[in-house]
Amino acid sequence: FVSMPYLVNAARESFEAVDVRLERVARTLGATPWQAFRTVTLPMAARGILSGALLMWARGISEFGAVVILAFHPMVIPVLLYERFEAFGLRAVQPVTSLVIAVCLGLFGLVQVVAGPRSRRANSRSWRRRGDNGHLSSVSRDQADTLVSVERPREEAAFAGSIPELEGCFVSLRNLEVAVEGFELRDVSLDIEAGEYLVILGPTGAGKTMLLETIAGVRTPRSGAILMDGVDVTRLPCEVRGLGFVYQDYALFPHMTVAENIGYGLAVRHVAPEVRRARVMQLARALGIESLLDRVPTTLSGGEQQRVALA
Repeated sequence: FVSMPYLVNAARESFEAVDVRLERVARTLGATPWQAFRTVTLPMAARGILSGALLMWARGISEFGAVVILAFHPMVIPVLLYERFEAFGLRAVQPVTSLVIAVCLGLFGLVQVVAGPRSRRANSRSWRRRGDNGHLSSVSRDQADTLVSVERPREEAAFAGSIPELEGCFVSLRNLEVAVEGFELRDVSLDIEAGEYLVILGPTGAGKTMLLETIAGVRTPRSGAILMDGVDVTRLPCEVRGLGFVYQDYALFPHMTVAENIGYGLAVRHVAPEVRRARVMQLARALGIESLLDRVPTTLSGGEQQRVALA
């Protein structure tokens, strides 16, 4: 009970440090709330939680005041030191004390290693190229083209059909009202026809992002309706709407490689790995980012991040 605040505070700060927009992006890519937590939020907070746990344990094994009364039997290290010191003097407890100090210093060093900067290596070699022949170690370019072009199973076809552009659907807003932390959008109505490019202009703070988040499903309107292809999706969760969303600063998953970022929506939909790799390679070639697949977003330029987000 003395050391628990180390873990509680570390966990709270770690979760608060995760940008909530990353969860929203994961949801628009098809992840359920639990999948978004498991694959985005928890991995990004894990290092801070582990550091807090190590600090808690290091503090706990050296705590004297609490355990000397509550944990006399079975005897723990602090009680042992107290007993030896009382019975035999300082010289008798020095070996055990030295060992405890060494363990604590080792744990503090480990905390620094865990909490410090780290290099993210790609966890899959299937994205690496072999020499200059342009072939992947597991899926060649020709095989990728073949996999993309072959007839997919029904569930794969259903996924492809859920993309609004392929279905030719349109979006309609009817008297939409959204309220968030004292800010309100009122009586927003518009129609976006199939294949149409629509630009929403307004000054900073006018609610443009809030409106897009509401259409995508990451915010729930207070009133009004959102229709996609004539179907009311106002109360549907964003992961089933099939609407992509790119934030102004791209909101890429920093703990994933470029390949994992692009294939995330396919992974959470349990698309077969070989099909997923083929589609990622196809998109990477189309956007000219094949050489970036093993890198992490923090190492990319702004233009490269933009193309990864679009993919």
